[in-house]
Amino acid sequence: MATELHQAETSPAGDLYFELVRAFPLRPIRSAEDHGRAIATIDALSDRRPELRPEERDYLIVLALLIERYEEDFYPMAPEVGEPSSSTTS
Repeated sequence: MATELHQAETSPAGDLYFELVRAFPLRPIRSAEDHGRAIATIDALSDRRPELRPEERDYLIVLALLIERYEEDFYPMAPEVGEPSSSTTS
């Protein structure tokens, strides 16, 4: 994975985003394996955060949203103390 991301760094700016998408396509995450790969991709990009180009930042944001959605669906957090649960009616 890191090799794929390193290769993407040397691509022309217009192709960089699509190199990232080829390495890890932006589509709904549906398995623990995909989730793990998405986290690894985020980690690799985050390690270079100050140097990221705009298209890498855009990719990072969208991938983070996909991860967040997966985690909300498959690993819901319990409501905090004092916060009404979703089963409580108003």
